[in-house]
Amino acid sequence: MKSLACVLLLTVLITGCSMNGERLVDRTAKKVDKLQGFYAELDAVVFSLEGEQRYRVKQWLQVPGRWRVEVETDTGEQIFLCDGEQVWIYQPGIKEFFHLDVDAAREIQPPFLLTGYLNELAGASSPLFEGQEKKENRDCYVVSYETYPESETVRLWLDKKSLFPILIETYQDEELLNRLACTSLTLNPKFADEFFMYTGENERKVATHCLVKPLSLDDAKRDWSLPVYVPAYLPEDTWLFIISHAEEDEREQLTLVYEGKHSFSLVQRAKSDRGIRVTEGMKEIVVGGSTGFYQKNRINELNTLWWSNETSDFVLTGPVPLTELLQVAQSLQAD
Repeated sequence: MKSLACVLLLTVLITGCSMNGERLVDRTAKKVDKLQGFYAELDAVVFSLEGEQRYRVKQWLQVPGRWRVEVETDTGEQIFLCDGEQVWIYQPGIKEFFHLDVDAAREIQPPFLLTGYLNELAGASSPLFEGQEKKENRDCYVVSYETYPESETVRLWLDKKSLFPILIETYQDEELLNRLACTSLTLNPKFADEFFMYTGENERKVATHCLVKPLSLDDAKRDWSLPVYVPAYLPEDTWLFIISHAEEDEREQLTLVYEGKHSFSLVQRAKSDRGIRVTEGMKEIVVGGSTGFYQKNRINELNTLWWSNETSDFVLTGPVPLTELLQVAQSLQAD
């Protein structure tokens, strides 16, 4: 009888202490709320139609609103920086950069930021606790959640002590999109204020060289020798966010970025005599009476349209249903 009581007590203790998705999310959220900052290093792999793309990532975060993310490949480096008031995106040694004030950039998350995934987990409607597993000789909780509106599945291996991700995998329809492995993590270190400040240009030159900033269409047309085409049709809850005028592959281009429920970008360039370069996976499609092409990328369900009219080449890209993207393309009007 005594042994039976012990067994029953042990069963109650085990049941009472068992982990589930709700309890894990609650513990993780409390851990993040107490966080003062962190430094982490990651190895990232993104899988696409073009093959594997590998990145080396370093990231620093200082509560409440400062962060720095450095993303390096074999061919270059890009830095994402927020000083609490402004956001900068730039490449060392190159004077061109993106610059947004923190209000306009409130919804922008730097790539691969660990706390971004933890905040998504905290806001997920039905996180799924998948048990415990050892990763890199560490005991981990495994939990997954669905993202909205992308309908992707994110799986996290959380270190049982720190509750920070050791491994992150993102899937869509059971297809692996990317994998992030955290190779180094330091919680609550001290950072110098200067580390989160952009020092590439002084304030006067920043205003002059800023690549991306909220421009009026009149401002854009002053620097553009061709008609500026804008869509008469926009998907629901979508708006013009930023306009940029830059040069890529030795060709000037004007880019209109639309944000909201169905975000997309519209690139327009002077029409090339070479026409559209057709690659594997492209399919013919008719846009406004012109023959163009489209391609669906498995990463983020991106649809891309390429077509031309009498004066311009166009590229329209976004995680938007093809029917919606076609409506946008066919509604273009010269402003």
